[in-house]
Formats: sequence, C-alpha cells, structure tokens
Amino acid sequence: LEDAGPLLRSSDILVFPSHHDGPGRSVIEAAIEPSRRDLYAKIESRVRRMLDAGWADEVRRLILGGVSLEANAFGGIGYREVAGWISGTAAREETERRIVTATRQLAKRQRTWFARRPDALRTTPEEALSAILQLLDRRIETEKGG
Repeated sequence: LEDAGPLLRSSDILVFPSHHDGPGRSVIEAAIEPSRRDLYAKIESRVRRMLDAGWADEVRRLILGGVSLEANAFGGIGYREVAGWISGTAAREETERRIVTATRQLAKRQRTWFARRPDALRTTPEEALSAILQLLDRRIETEKGG
C-alpha cells in the first residue's frame, strides 16, 4: 500500500461518524514505520521523480506569476532549492541532495514526535493495513458495547 493515509482517515470518518468532529471523538493513531534504509530510498526516489516530472516548471510558473520567494508557496521543502537551480545558482545534483537532506530531517522529526506517543499503534508498512483493520474491529466492538 503506497499511501495508506487517505484510506485510514476515510476509515476513521466512516467507522466513527458520530465522533468525527465532536469532543468525544475517537481517534486511532498509527505510526507506520518503514526501516530507515527503505525510508531513505523512498525519499530519494520521490525527490528524483518530482524533479523529473517538472517540479522546475511549477516553480518557474510561480516565479513568473509574481510569487515572491518569501511567500508561503515557497515554504514547502524543496521549492526554494528548485528556485536556486532554475536561476543557475545551484546544479540539479546539489538541489536534489539538499531536498533529500531536508526531507530526511523532517522524517526524523516526525519519528521523534511519534516516539512520544505511547498509545500509537506501531507497525511496518507491510503489516499496516492488517494491524489497523484489527484495531478498528476491536474499537467497533468496544463502541457497540461488546
């Protein structure tokens, strides 16, 4: 499963609609933790694919449209780096390396944040769907009073 996030969020909304927006909301936290090696490989691959797919064209359109490098649009990881590449102040390889490094740093902060969440279900990507569905089944039974 490439990106279980939307599926899991949808599951929360569908299974617990009465608790979705209210103060008694039922939340399931799941930390899907790939190995560091796999995570870094996915980050590198995704950055490369985004650059190959025209990220520079998107940034060029923003700049030509008058969007300042200080605008929120350039606050996301990689946008300022890509702007440097298209302006000629950095090579593509350097741009890619900087974006990969920044993304790895974000991933590390996210892992640290989840490590402080003792009630979060911890699972691997391979086991995530099964583990979360089991947790949902248990939660449904609890909600029903069974």
